[in-house]
Amino acid sequence: MKITGLLPTARFFIAQVAVVAGLAVSLSAVAAERTALFDEARANARKAQPLLLHALQWLADEVRHLDPQSGLLITPASSKVWNTRDTAADVYPFFTWAAYLLAPEVFENECRRILEFERTKTCTRGRLPWDFDTTSQTLVPQNDAQQMFGASEYVKDGLVAIVEVVGRGPWAERMREIEEDCFQFALWETPRGRLPMDNLEVNGDHLQSLTRLFTLTGDRRYLEWAERIAEYYFETANYRPVQLRDHACEMIGGFALLYAVEKQIGSPKAARYEPLVKRMLDDIVDYGLTPEGLMHAVAHTNQKGLLSVTNTADLTHNWGYNFVAFLLYADLARAPQYADV
Repeated sequence: MKITGLLPTARFFIAQVAVVAGLAVSLSAVAAERTALFDEARANARKAQPLLLHALQWLADEVRHLDPQSGLLITPASSKVWNTRDTAADVYPFFTWAAYLLAPEVFENECRRILEFERTKTCTRGRLPWDFDTTSQTLVPQNDAQQMFGASEYVKDGLVAIVEVVGRGPWAERMREIEEDCFQFALWETPRGRLPMDNLEVNGDHLQSLTRLFTLTGDRRYLEWAERIAEYYFETANYRPVQLRDHACEMIGGFALLYAVEKQIGSPKAARYEPLVKRMLDDIVDYGLTPEGLMHAVAHTNQKGLLSVTNTADLTHNWGYNFVAFLLYADLARAPQYADV
């Protein structure tokens, strides 16, 4: 046989060898990369382990202190009261997160029992929750405004946090029930329609909760209620951000979320809201920052420009609400300079 007749076969063989050799090198590189990734994961696991054990210990302690009759959380244990604005809003979501991630049996039993009890045993006006005294096993006396405040906090700080971890289910349904009845029993008549109450924090809470409920359900009532809040504050009342810390800044992040939703669904209101969002953020930049870029707890409205502070109590991280507003606007309005604030 002539050598030339072997060339095609030889070329094929050489090519196959090259492919196999290349594959071996690639597999070796992949194996090395996987080893490095697993080593990093093990190191992270060692760092996380004591923190997770602390969380599990806290969860076990809370389970031991649950009210034996109602099953409700009572934090601090000395108070003996399930409080919607604090216990339900600020402790129950962490309890549920810890159970969901670390103790599924607690999530399926104690967490669901708490939800079912507050939903069926603590409501007095429609489906709005009320504080519950576990010593007397009776509802705590309070007025309509106190009930509205607690319900609003419970949804935004408590139920929203749970739903964003566990997804659809009974906690999302509870969000719907309370939001619908906050407007059914709204306490404040405005030129734009009835709002839950005359309170900046409460209406900011609802703005953050309603935008999430609309994207979760597609129910346009939630979008329309959110628009009612935003249009009252930003168009009728000419709201300007002065209180930049928690308990007053919720409107800032809420309005930016609504603007983002309107933009996402292609609503013409996005163009209407965009300059209002910009004005709001520009006010914070002009009157609410230090030279280091930190945020004042209260805007210095009498002096434009960057202003230093001598007491860190005058600063706020505002739970990130305000920074979310800057990032959303930077992305959606194609104004990247707002992301650098």
